[in-house]
Amino acid sequence: MTDHPFLFSGLMVRALLDGRKTQTRRLLTPHNTFFDGRPWSKLAKAQEWDWGNASVDNGPSPAGNPGPYLHLPWLAGDADPFEQTVHRIYPKVQPGDRIWVKETHAIVPSTAYRMSTGVEQTVNPADRDDAAVYREGWERSAPSWKPSIFMPRWASRLTLPVMAVKIERLQDISDADATAEGLAVVELDGMDPRGWYRDLWDSINGVGAWAANPWVIAYSFETTAEKHRRGRPMNHPEPSPQQKRMDAIRNRVALATSDWGIQSDGGKICLTAASKEGDFLVATIADGAPIGDSEMVLNAPYDLIWLLRTYDALAGRYRALVAELRSYRPPQRERPKDYAAECAMKCAEPAFKKFLEECHGLARPLTDDRAATKVRSILNIGSRAELTDDPAAAARWQDLRGAFDAWRRRG
Repeated sequence: MTDHPFLFSGLMVRALLDGRKTQTRRLLTPHNTFFDGRPWSKLAKAQEWDWGNASVDNGPSPAGNPGPYLHLPWLAGDADPFEQTVHRIYPKVQPGDRIWVKETHAIVPSTAYRMSTGVEQTVNPADRDDAAVYREGWERSAPSWKPSIFMPRWASRLTLPVMAVKIERLQDISDADATAEGLAVVELDGMDPRGWYRDLWDSINGVGAWAANPWVIAYSFETTAEKHRRGRPMNHPEPSPQQKRMDAIRNRVALATSDWGIQSDGGKICLTAASKEGDFLVATIADGAPIGDSEMVLNAPYDLIWLLRTYDALAGRYRALVAELRSYRPPQRERPKDYAAECAMKCAEPAFKKFLEECHGLARPLTDDRAATKVRSILNIGSRAELTDDPAAAARWQDLRGAFDAWRRRG
């Protein structure tokens, strides 16, 4: 069994925590595969391979290696030793391995949120002073978040046992598998699951990524939260209704085009959306519709995008200000020296009493009370408290103490 790190976005972490996501697809690359059972060599990476004529074999291989794997023909490049050859491409992650989730997080003192309700944290087993907290589900003033790529292994809160692995073309995904990628019913809004996943893939990998129909590795895993918390109970707070609504709004904006337009069609005003297939009519303003309502509908897409960006900017500024306030420490006023207490301790020292005897005529027996009386007489004070309250008395005490230190050095 081997643990493999995978990066997940906040939305996908939420789907994992909710138990909706039991699959993830990743582009097939030399980074996550073996070439004939071994890491890709520089020479193999430099070749041009015939991905269009590649085919899947569910295995096992002649050598007994489990499938699935990809038969990949050579196409062009340095012919020696690859000309007219076909090779087996194996996924590195196999059933029985585990995926540990890397997500946006922060490393904080382990005591910072220990008593906070609804805050989940993982304590560093190698340094109990440090703990990790997580961006997804966070609903309070924010610490300094770190991107998921920087998450250390100990900080991961989700570990997913891999149950099955398959290789396929991206567009071969079924509706059931698209749903297993974390689809929430609220996100469909009339769209089929494959259409939802197509838009999600393009939003992550860029416009046209779905149309390219690349080879991908599909990993299926268990996602029962209790099993993947490495023995810790799951107390992740349920998102508030406001957070759920905000997430749904963000999803709708992410899946929609960002290129809207207003056109006139036969005297009617129309709201259109642009895509790579062309412009589509989304809404038509009826004759006689109130101007205020018409303006709201026609400007709603860009207004919504602007509001979300403004909200994110203000929320980021708010979190930065809160973090700044949390880290602020007002200057500490220097506490006045407690010369009265210092004098009391000196009067109990045998060496100080000997100094008073030799230099200031302290009579025997050299008791603490006799020493204290002699000091009050020398400093011309009625009480040792004056040494703390009266700067002039404090200065006389410092002179006396300096004389004692010089006497003691002379030995």
